[in-house]
Amino acid sequence: VSATKGYREGVQTITASASMNLDLSLGNIFNITLTGTGINFTFTNGPSSGTACYITVILTQDGVGSRTCNFFGPTTSYPAKWTDGVAPVLTTTLNKTDMLGFLTVDGTIFYGSFAGANFG
Repeated sequence: VSATKGYREGVQTITASASMNLDLSLGNIFNITLTGTGINFTFTNGPSSGTACYITVILTQDGVGSRTCNFFGPTTSYPAKWTDGVAPVLTTTLNKTDMLGFLTVDGTIFYGSFAGANFG
């Protein structure tokens, strides 16, 4: 059996208790444990116009649960755009995980999708 070869990405592992930037120059996958509520995540250092970038965000509730968060482009003036204009309701059960995906083609507008819920 051979090892998987080819395309791979680095994962940024983060514990978030307060609002913070997700720096796309460091990678496209963010594995985040939520330890605070009302956290605003802002995508920074996105691609220039004409270059696409896909971001995977893995959100895990801590042992308390009921954590909430929001996503923005380079500033809070650019909230993520969601299907039908409605952000998904995240799983708030303690130690459960949701996955979100975001696509940008200009580093400013980020289109979000709910990839999976309530893993655990």
